[in-house]
Amino acid sequence: MHERIDNIFGRQEREDGAAALSDREIAAAIRRELANGEELLAAARANGIRPTDFFAAEHFPDLPLLPRRTANCFSIRKHTRSQRPYLHAQDFFELICVLRGQCAQSFPDRAPLLLTEGQAALLAPGIAHKLARAGAGDVIVKLIVPPPLFAQVCPFEADGVSVFAPRRDRAALLLAELLREQDAEDALCSRTIPSLLTLLFAELLRSREAQPAARTDEELESYLAEHLRDASLADFAARKHYSADYVGKRIRRQTGTSFSRRLNEARLREAARLLAETELSVESIAAAVGYADPAGLYKRFRAAFGMTPGEYRLSFE
Repeated sequence: MHERIDNIFGRQEREDGAAALSDREIAAAIRRELANGEELLAAARANGIRPTDFFAAEHFPDLPLLPRRTANCFSIRKHTRSQRPYLHAQDFFELICVLRGQCAQSFPDRAPLLLTEGQAALLAPGIAHKLARAGAGDVIVKLIVPPPLFAQVCPFEADGVSVFAPRRDRAALLLAELLREQDAEDALCSRTIPSLLTLLFAELLRSREAQPAARTDEELESYLAEHLRDASLADFAARKHYSADYVGKRIRRQTGTSFSRRLNEARLREAARLLAETELSVESIAAAVGYADPAGLYKRFRAAFGMTPGEYRLSFE
């Protein structure tokens, strides 16, 4: 990586490392970066926890509130090794980019996420998550983008958690330029940073749109095979860390059909197999493939095969 960028990262490591040893610095950071910082510090004092131990507490049993990070201006920093994992939410968009190594995240309401080298994750405001501690060889960059700036620079809507795999050289170049511009702190930053962010988010969008149709089809078939009974677009999208709206549109665009139609086809194929190969009742088969009411299977089966499930079974005798 460019020497100047390495120097910026090195300075950020030293700053965070020194702050982590100071009760005064940590308390100031909690007040500055957390919307409910005063309440959290009061709870820490009531539990005999010093500010320097706050993020290592994991959290103490009487923690009354989820820490809520807040920011009203753009920031880009390395995820330094002195930063401890702690569950929190935020009122801004956060873009996490892995330039080297890997980055693990956990969520209270969705599957864990492991980003590998070259990947990025965009978290919408309100998403609660915990970022694992950086390893010795990890280079992870975190961008804070307040909603007004995000609306100005991002060409797509985002909710939940979205994962991207942009072209590494292009993304690394844009991130390096953003670091340089932030470090410059001159009058031009207010113009150059939004322009660079627009290019970065455009690169993320291009990488997402470039996913091959064959891969989408393969992932969908695999998901339906494993979760036929309780499959849903929302669950499929959440497992891929995309919004349901985006995944639904991509399936339609890349496969020419909808998720609901693919799900219905998969259920009917499995129902037909069970009718031909087993002695299970139609009611049991309907439940096995995900129909809450056998009438749903009867209706769709007749529409697809031109006969009832019972008539289909008789054709194999």
